[in-house]
Amino acid sequence: MSARTLTPARRAAYDALVAGEHATGKLPTIAFCVYTDDLDEGRGDIYVAAGMGLELVRLGHGVRLVPKWEWSTIDDADVVVAMLPDLDPSVLRAGVRRVAWVRNEVERWCRMGSLPGYHQVFASSSMAVERLAQVTDRVWPEPLPIAADEQLFVLPEPGTTRRATAVTTANFWGSLRDVHKVLVSLPSDADVLMYGEARRAPARLRRWHGGVRSYFDLPAVYGEHAYVIDDVNRSNVGFGALNSRLYESAASGALPIVNTRLGLEEQGFGHLPTYRDARELSEVLTALRADPARTALLAEQTRNVVLERHTWTTRARQLTAALAEGAARYDAPPAPRAVHFFPDYSNNPYQRMLFSGLEADGGYPVPVTDALGHLKTRLAAPGAPGILNIHWTDPILQPSRGPFSARLVLDDFAATLREFKARGGHLIWTVHNVLPHEGKFQWGEIELAQLLADEADAVHLLSEETIEQAAPFYRIEPSKAVVIEHSSYDGIYPTWVSREGARARLGIQPGERAIIALGGVRPYKGLDRLVSVFDELHRDDPSLRLLIAGRPGRLARSARFEAQCLADPRIVAKFEFVPDDQLQVWMKAADLAVLAYRNILNSGSFLLSQTFGLPVVAPRAGAIAAFDGRPQVRLFEPKDDGSLATSIKAALDEILADPTATQEARAAAAALAAERSPERMGRQFASLVAGLDV
Repeated sequence: MSARTLTPARRAAYDALVAGEHATGKLPTIAFCVYTDDLDEGRGDIYVAAGMGLELVRLGHGVRLVPKWEWSTIDDADVVVAMLPDLDPSVLRAGVRRVAWVRNEVERWCRMGSLPGYHQVFASSSMAVERLAQVTDRVWPEPLPIAADEQLFVLPEPGTTRRATAVTTANFWGSLRDVHKVLVSLPSDADVLMYGEARRAPARLRRWHGGVRSYFDLPAVYGEHAYVIDDVNRSNVGFGALNSRLYESAASGALPIVNTRLGLEEQGFGHLPTYRDARELSEVLTALRADPARTALLAEQTRNVVLERHTWTTRARQLTAALAEGAARYDAPPAPRAVHFFPDYSNNPYQRMLFSGLEADGGYPVPVTDALGHLKTRLAAPGAPGILNIHWTDPILQPSRGPFSARLVLDDFAATLREFKARGGHLIWTVHNVLPHEGKFQWGEIELAQLLADEADAVHLLSEETIEQAAPFYRIEPSKAVVIEHSSYDGIYPTWVSREGARARLGIQPGERAIIALGGVRPYKGLDRLVSVFDELHRDDPSLRLLIAGRPGRLARSARFEAQCLADPRIVAKFEFVPDDQLQVWMKAADLAVLAYRNILNSGSFLLSQTFGLPVVAPRAGAIAAFDGRPQVRLFEPKDDGSLATSIKAALDEILADPTATQEARAAAAALAAERSPERMGRQFASLVAGLDV
């Protein structure tokens, strides 16, 4: 006998839901925001929404599945459920109840910053509930996991003999998931099969490939096999949020073998076999195949758990009860004011620190990946277009291939921005640099800067020197200028590593003095001339070491510079992004920070050095010039290599050679870091936003 195939009626029910045939009902209408409404595209969120949606329809609700390109136009729903973190709740009309269902990508949901804009938040596991509760107080305390459609995923026809081949349905989308790495490592005689997308997959993965099967083929696939290799992906595995594959294959009578134990006990699956690598998977399969009775018993036990606890029939009742109780519990409206910001440079904590005070004033930050696209989307949505905070302007024009295409982009951006303002939108321009450091189209950047200065409701300056420094290129109206100084990083980075431990990790010997240059390796930072000056100083003082860490640029000269440093035994270099927990090692191992910049307006690196209590040598330029005379600061003329060498030597002789002076300099740096706290900066920016007439 063969496995039971999908009945046309069930597929027709899914099609009817997608077509909008159940958009209204006796009970309130619930709209699920999904990536696509194409049931054949293979996106998991639509099948979860559809499975839940069909049961809500049966309970009397109207249900709509809304694809991404229609999110901003929803005007006929009582409740909107976001299935993806990409939804910006501020685009939804006033009065609609906004709900986030965090099924996966927990950390991305947290990073997106929009959770305070929802009335209620659901999560798939207790661990996810705990994490989300650190971001918003509207997280429903009981997990709301995904489930299985018990009318779609059914047992095969009686008498069906299941194959002992272990099957997985994990698509390959260009990078190896954990299950793919396991399949790649299995011996050639392993009895496994992979269904799903596999274009451009490595040959050792393609050898198991059995073709692409649609979602509605999966009941037959699971019905034909005794074992299903599950793979909780990396965004979920640390939170114990389980896959649809587990629930659906179990409902079809197959036995899931899972790559984690986290979350299994909570959902009643503590009995399931697990694996971590190819060896463990092979051992598990060998043991199960040798004991088919145990396999059948485990499969039946798992299926019973799904049918008792994890069907969409059960889950729809849980959702509606939680929504009803949540409407009373979370009766106050969510944060009303979204601050959209562009670009999202999440590796730099500056934006996170800047926005840290928004929630206290009823706001929340939302990252924007495409400034022009965002403006057009907001203009197409009902209501006022909201607030846009533009930071670095490089990503607007620099991707253009030539001046003609840059001109077209600039004209389109200017016209759209003016319409955005005319419709009641608000613009805050945060000026980090006078102009981009490595801009291809300086004429365009100057024109863009003047446009932003003219159209902005407020021009956020990180230092008072900005207006004067920008004057040769564009004019900033003083009445629009708001100075909110760049904060330190006090309390942002871990600091538990001792100085001795940090120096030992980097190989700095007792008696050696370490100079550090940390941050992205870019021409404007002058690292090439720092190395030259270091050569001169090292001849007179062999105790000197140079520390360089940061992601290199893409220019050929950056590659040459990288090779030069890595070949020099006096230099400790790491040419890649330094994670937050490792940054402390580099900073605590150093004795002196040097910013060899050729030009600068504001510098996060300067404030970073102060956060770690380091004396610093920096250019007499921009905002840094105001620190001249501080005991921990030595300034040099930015265009004079000799001045750089003299200032470094002065710092070595006047600060580091005298223990009392060193202590005084470190105390002054720490005091400056405490004075310019991230909390102060966050409060000041929140006050600026609250003052807009929104």
